[in-house]
Amino acid sequence: MPAALPELSRAEFLEEVRASHVNKIEIEDQEVILGESRARGPFRTGFDQARDAGLPDQMRAWGIEVWYSKSPPGI
Repeated sequence: MPAALPELSRAEFLEEVRASHVNKIEIEDQEVILGESRARGPFRTGFDQARDAGLPDQMRAWGIEVWYSKSPPGI
């Protein structure tokens, strides 16, 4: 089983985005954001559907690819 990804706080995540270190994010199960920072490597951070409803559009406006995925059953 692969090691868990390092968790970034919301502030750390946005700092990486604003510094143009993130090119693409994946929103998995509408609960977690997975991505990779050129400065910090792979990471994860929380995604709250209500609070973060506008976040995908904001990311796209900053030139970041946004993907959605679902975990396989049983994981």
